[in-house]
Amino acid sequence: MAASDAAVVCVSADPSAGVLAAPYLRMVEEAGIPAFLFINRMDQAAGRVADIVAALQTYCRHNIVLRQIPMRTGGEVIGAVDLISERAWKYQEGQPSALVAFPDSIHARERQARGEMLEALADYDDDLLEQLIEDRKPLTEAVYDVATRVLQHNDLIPALLGSALHRNGILRLMKSLRHEAPAVEVAAQRLAADGQPLAVGCIGDLVKHLGKTVVVRALSQPVGAGAQVGGGNLGAMTQLRGRVGLRKPAQARLPPGALLAMAATHPPPVRVTLHRGISRKL
Repeated sequence: MAASDAAVVCVSADPSAGVLAAPYLRMVEEAGIPAFLFINRMDQAAGRVADIVAALQTYCRHNIVLRQIPMRTGGEVIGAVDLISERAWKYQEGQPSALVAFPDSIHARERQARGEMLEALADYDDDLLEQLIEDRKPLTEAVYDVATRVLQHNDLIPALLGSALHRNGILRLMKSLRHEAPAVEVAAQRLAADGQPLAVGCIGDLVKHLGKTVVVRALSQPVGAGAQVGGGNLGAMTQLRGRVGLRKPAQARLPPGALLAMAATHPPPVRVTLHRGISRKL
């Protein structure tokens, strides 16, 4: 989490499983990074989404706010309505959701859920609060701006819906991460102690033919092979998932925000003199 701009806490669509997410919600809150809540397995959800959020809210200091509500047919979740854009999306197996006409049966529930979301966001934006008091409908772009600002300030935790197994709701989650997560400079400031941090290592492993490798994320300036980080030198850069990186690692530079695996190298060998004039390379 130290290398992250934002976290995604994936939870089950079963209210009774909310207690299982408690340790992870606390970890994210203690780390001080913004977070999205992704309610997964909505294709198996039998209860109300509001009950799921209420169960999770018990273990979370931040206010959890629904950004979507499910569309159902015969009790089965077939899609979701985005409460900011007020668009209805129907799930498609293994494909991005399709934009469909807004169902008449869901209008009342959508207005109530959207009103609750706007009231939660208005606590952090005076212009939005004024529009709600004057009973004026805020512009969609303005609401997105407020939602982005609230997330980046780590004031609320927005909740999105979907089913990862069927790729439902994943594109919406990816778009939210792309447009709403803070810039890398925020992570650098969060980790800064004595000066601006150069990079942060987040995963270490032993890889065959490479030795000890560390997944490194550059933070404040370009980072390349040979850079001194954490008391050691970074070795050759390798793309994640085993794909070979640039052919000239010594000249390669990792721009702020980029993430690659790097081999950790040791200082050059030192020749010392032992007893009886025997020298050995260490």
